[in-house]
Amino acid sequence: MPVTKRKRCLSCGNCFECDQCFAACPEQAIIKLGPGRGYNYKYDICTGCGVCFEQCPCHAIEMIPEPATAVSEQIA
Repeated sequence: MPVTKRKRCLSCGNCFECDQCFAACPEQAIIKLGPGRGYNYKYDICTGCGVCFEQCPCHAIEMIPEPATAVSEQIA
């Protein structure tokens, strides 16, 4: 257990594959790639709810706002 806790302390900002984001995602938009390979994200089905971000104990997930859609017409 001490090794696990030490690894956790030294992993701030680095994913150590605890699976909390994977388990918390309500849309199943996170795919586990296997031990040591991390995760992949299905951005097309992600709703941006931020549950994965909130569950990550080492803050390895960064939420980035989507760019605003350009307005093709101006209303006068």
